[in-house]
Amino acid sequence: MACIYKPVSIGYQNKDVSATCPVEAKLWNARQLLLPAELAVNGFQLVKLQHGVTDFSSEAQLSGETEKQIKQRMYPAFEKLLLKKCPGASKVVVFNHGLRASSVPQAPKAVPLEEFKVAPMVKAPVKEAHSDFSASVSPLVVKKLLPDVDPATHRYALINLWMSADQQNPVMKTPLAFLDAQTVSHEEMVDMLTQSGKNRQMTEWTGEMDAGFRSKIKQLDSSTENSKHGWFYFPKMLKDEAVIFKQYDSSMEEAQVCIHAAIDLEETGPQPTPSRQSIEVRALVLYPNAEEKEKSKQCGSTCMTQ
Repeated sequence: MACIYKPVSIGYQNKDVSATCPVEAKLWNARQLLLPAELAVNGFQLVKLQHGVTDFSSEAQLSGETEKQIKQRMYPAFEKLLLKKCPGASKVVVFNHGLRASSVPQAPKAVPLEEFKVAPMVKAPVKEAHSDFSASVSPLVVKKLLPDVDPATHRYALINLWMSADQQNPVMKTPLAFLDAQTVSHEEMVDMLTQSGKNRQMTEWTGEMDAGFRSKIKQLDSSTENSKHGWFYFPKMLKDEAVIFKQYDSSMEEAQVCIHAAIDLEETGPQPTPSRQSIEVRALVLYPNAEEKEKSKQCGSTCMTQ
């Protein structure tokens, strides 16, 4: 496998976790892997999805039509997909989504959003290497979404889906890159919820997305150590292609976290290169606990003898 692009810049945390700093990394073409990336092993996986959303235009977003279609069509399609791709899962709760575009500046307050021909709810891509939910905030998310579930006794996973919202063009600019979970250690990650005394006092998740809830990754001591990280992306993703990836999985037997980041990269092709328009959807995947598994076995045995 050859690195087909020059090194890219990815936002890591500096060693004392006081700021984000650019780190050079090699970006690999995930389509060229001999064994396709898998959710359980690498933390991310390419899938096909017919989401049913027909209008991502600014007009449809402002009128609420896009929001309506996403919840009525895309949420059920994502739920069905995860029940298929996560063996043993008993329940999926799709709870959140967001739209992003590379045309939105990183500091939107400095420039009026109307100049970029996107709706106000569309945000800029996140170029900082992170996972949306850290190990400490994830149980709070479970309790918020499923109050009767004890995250200490159930396996659960927070999983995202990311795909293009552009119905005419493949992703040609600012793609999302994924860090192979096999190439990063837990010691390199920083739980931002426990990083500050103020955040440590939080006892419940309100449902809002916040940078303080993330896991981030620290800059390593040397370029040699940095090079062990396996960053991958899928070039020119089409409108029916999506990547599912783990924000956090309480299982110790599979990949737990997939750190990811938007990358400053432009594909070769017709000019001007279309901006990246994307949608991300978040879901909680729940697995039965030991008691529920035993009941299921007993039910199965009873049914077989009848």
